[in-house]
Amino acid sequence: EICTSSKCLVCSENTATGRRYDSALDGSCIDCSLEQNSERCGRCKKGFFFDSNSTSCKKCGDNCDDCENETKCRRCSFGSIKKSKGSDSVICEAIEHCQSKHLKDDHCELCEQNYTLANGKCIKCEEHSTKCYFESGEVGGNAYTSYTAVECEEGYIPNGRNCQTLSFQNCSKGMSSYGCVECLPGYYFTEDNRCLQCDNSCKTCVGTSTNCLNCPDGFYMGTNENKGKCIPIDKECSVGDQSGCKECKINLEDTKRIGFYMEDGKTECTSCNKECMICSEKPHHCSACVDGYTLQYVEANKQTSEKGHYECKEKEKECISTNLGYCIECVEGYFIGKEEKIENGVVVGTTQLCIKCHESCKSCSNDVECIACAENYYKKKSPNVQET
Repeated sequence: EICTSSKCLVCSENTATGRRYDSALDGSCIDCSLEQNSERCGRCKKGFFFDSNSTSCKKCGDNCDDCENETKCRRCSFGSIKKSKGSDSVICEAIEHCQSKHLKDDHCELCEQNYTLANGKCIKCEEHSTKCYFESGEVGGNAYTSYTAVECEEGYIPNGRNCQTLSFQNCSKGMSSYGCVECLPGYYFTEDNRCLQCDNSCKTCVGTSTNCLNCPDGFYMGTNENKGKCIPIDKECSVGDQSGCKECKINLEDTKRIGFYMEDGKTECTSCNKECMICSEKPHHCSACVDGYTLQYVEANKQTSEKGHYECKEKEKECISTNLGYCIECVEGYFIGKEEKIENGVVVGTTQLCIKCHESCKSCSNDVECIACAENYYKKKSPNVQET
């Protein structure tokens, strides 16, 4: 239509046949309606774009069916999804690990095991997780992503985004799709199903580390204001259980040591009177005394309703030494005897004391038998003993 003597500048268009003519590189006109001239005429096949600089078709980026150039895709191939890389770059990524029946044109609807959906594609769950949940969003202008383990491999249980072993979570029993259902002994469940260690004073606990259910050896369960707390058993206790001390220590070796006893309704040992090594029911109801004291029977007192009992009293001057509340040696001229307390014709108690020997005895074993005679006295021979 327009030309020079050697080159066509503008080719004509055949409106009758719908054919269009274009200028070839050699300056001639070609028929653009013919298939073999498609690329020369700027028509490229699927997955290619026309490069005006080279007047040829060039391949789009991977997984791209239609593009403006190598780095800017307009439409991705089936099973691929667009991904922006800067303002002037859009590439296509293949959707991997999607179950084939659930792969759509530009997204996946159900991933393979160990993968989860995230913005139409499949991403791998954390290690040992067979199913997980992915979430992304924005809070306060800050983008976030989070994973949550939903189901784990055998031997593992969910813990937030991860799957971990039972022992790592201090768990004794658990379910692969639920998590821990029972903590190890000495641990308790928190509100978010974690197992945390009980306080050292608790053997087992619930709710908090100090709300004890059972106590370890050496502790007992408190009551009233101390309910739920394990309290150390009294150091003077010899027998105790979860309810407290049952029996206090008895030390018969240290004859100067004050004893302890259990008061009715108490869980701790109470000190006896200072002169008592062993007592019961009340601090002055003694059954053994410290050195220098002897047991003496005290009759029942009807006015105070106190029953008969033994108390420790300072030893008599005639007693040289004592042991556990009994005089074991009297001064010369005395022997160890006892005084009985009788009520209604029945002996209800005895008191040990040093009794003076007969005047003829320097020392004696009882009131009628001398061991050695006093001055100006001699032993009378027994009529049953023959002289030799």
